Amino acid sequence: MITNKTIYTLKKYRQLNKKETLYGTLLIWGGTILVSVLLIIMPFISSVDKIFFIIFGVMVFLMVAVVRIIKYVSFGKNINQDIEREYFFNEEGFSVTSSTKGNKSTTNYDYDKIVNIKKDQNNIYLFITKKSAFIIDNQGFTNGNKEELLALLSSKVEIKKK
Repeated sequence: MITNKTIYTLKKYRQLNKKETLYGTLLIWGGTILVSVLLIIMPFISSVDKIFFIIFGVMVFLMVAVVRIIKYVSFGKNINQDIEREYFFNEEGFSVTSSTKGNKSTTNYDYDKIVNIKKDQNNIYLFITKKSAFIIDNQGFTNGNKEELLALLSSKVEIKKK
């Protein structure tokens, strides 16, 4: 059995989701600003009621801003609590025990749930969906090591190319 203990932090999450977070944020804010500016300048280039478009443009911007701020604040509350994850790998599958603030839960997985595997110098990422992955710290092995885990995964996981 191969075991690993990883502390899941905001820094690890951001390493995994660096590009998606940046591009998503730029797209949402860029689109919001463009729509808001168009709604605000529309009355000055046409003969429609000016106050309606100005108020509507400002409202669109503020609604998106408030939603993004609420999402950021609530996400920050959840992820700022470090989550300790213990991974147990054997021939049949793997289990993940998550602990945060004294609460523990364990979930078992078959290897066919893994849709992709990525690695960098610090971590192994086991994707169970296109965007959701377990992060396994290369320094967190308590039984076995990175090479043994990768060998086990290569024999158990079939990555389907699209």
